[in-house]
Amino acid sequence: MEIWKARNRLRFDNRSPIFSTLCCSIMAWIRQFGSLVPGYYKGVLDSRLLSSLGVCPKPRKAPKIQRVLWHPPLPPWVKVNTDGLAKGNPGPAACGGVFRDASGVYLGSFCQPLGCNSSFYAELYAVIVSIEVAFTRGWTTLWLESDSISVLASLSSDSFSPPWDLRVRWQNCLKNIQQMQFRSTHIFREGNAAADKMANLGVSKHSFTWYPRPPAELHRYLQADFLGLPNYRFTGC
Repeated sequence: MEIWKARNRLRFDNRSPIFSTLCCSIMAWIRQFGSLVPGYYKGVLDSRLLSSLGVCPKPRKAPKIQRVLWHPPLPPWVKVNTDGLAKGNPGPAACGGVFRDASGVYLGSFCQPLGCNSSFYAELYAVIVSIEVAFTRGWTTLWLESDSISVLASLSSDSFSPPWDLRVRWQNCLKNIQQMQFRSTHIFREGNAAADKMANLGVSKHSFTWYPRPPAELHRYLQADFLGLPNYRFTGC
């Protein structure tokens, strides 16, 4: 505020500000109002700076740490983890998915580039492809897991209208899951690392790619999930 006033005096009244007076005015303003809003700091230097300005330093709250685990399904279910991404939203998009059985054994995975699209489109496309692949391969006891709450909600919504170019495939998927034992659940993205890796691989591909054996880039994520190693989610920072 004081800087703005000094700028207006210089511009409209041609009165140059006195630097020492301006600094004193700014410091007085900070001390008057800064004490009403505690200042958050990350280190000692921040704390000292806030104290010198008359602002009560307050440390940031420690983040809540949540363990996120991928769990294999109960037999005879097949679990598919799906993910979609768009680098720019909209931007270069791709989707991917990983199928595993009740023992955590790899059954197959896919990725596909989707041109310039939104992240929701990519997430939805991943679900459609996963259901199509499972139905074609006879995996009729399918557990679908995604980190997209909005896409999962679409599966149970009577009013959801998919993008026009996916409408026929979406309706076919809804018919297919009526002939399957099907369930869908949400997982935080930290526990969906394998599917995320496949979606990232899809950005560099030219068409749909199916991997009967896991690609080298996926090995570490499959092993971590198989061993039950956790990922960590930080919230409330």
